[in-house]
Amino acid sequence: MTNSLKMTLIEKIPLQEIDLADDTFSVNFMPDLERLRFSIEEVGLIQPTLLRKRPGKHQIVCGFRRIAVLREKGSPAVEGSVVEEDDEFRLFCLSLHDNLTTRGLNAVEKAIALDKLIYRFRIDRSAVITKFLPLFSLETNEKILDTFLSLARMEDEVKRYGENVFRIPVGHTFLVQETKKHNAVFGVEKSGHICVPKFFWFDDAIINSMYMIEIVSKIKYLRLCNFSLEEILNITMNYF
Repeated sequence: MTNSLKMTLIEKIPLQEIDLADDTFSVNFMPDLERLRFSIEEVGLIQPTLLRKRPGKHQIVCGFRRIAVLREKGSPAVEGSVVEEDDEFRLFCLSLHDNLTTRGLNAVEKAIALDKLIYRFRIDRSAVITKFLPLFSLETNEKILDTFLSLARMEDEVKRYGENVFRIPVGHTFLVQETKKHNAVFGVEKSGHICVPKFFWFDDAIINSMYMIEIVSKIKYLRLCNFSLEEILNITMNYF
């Protein structure tokens, strides 16, 4: 990826010519736009966006947050350059470096980036561990990679039900404290510690095992009664 990209000169590009729903090159998760809003209001757009020329509408490569703010403000167009490039992985790497040099990534965004590298762009796990984990200031081992991949998928599943995930420091003490603080119904660590406030604040193996057995038993009973999957989820999700 040493050859420079061929891009147009900076120009005003109408927002209606941009596919605002396409997130191929995005790793954004709950971005804090306040400082960016203030900056754009005070001095305008300092760094132009980068778009990829596609049939129909352009794809955003760099500048998702900038475009989101300008759209909020009702701007009809954004300053940017357009590039013609077939290598999506190359453009994704460009997007990552743009984010890392301008603002950094939070834990969930690192997880999203790693998930896309492996499952969207089909990059070998060993290459992700040796090249991209250090880029994100993470230790280079399989366990770290698997932890972040799990985080990426967990966030998606939880968001589907309109719930929140709170990320905390490692340690069961923190798990209990944060579960109390947020009045959560369930707390779990990858190491296996579980906190179910309904019964007990600490990870009693017998109580938690019985809790899980109850959930599984109820699901099996509902299946025997020919409940649909959606009905089963509606009934059992209140456990979590």
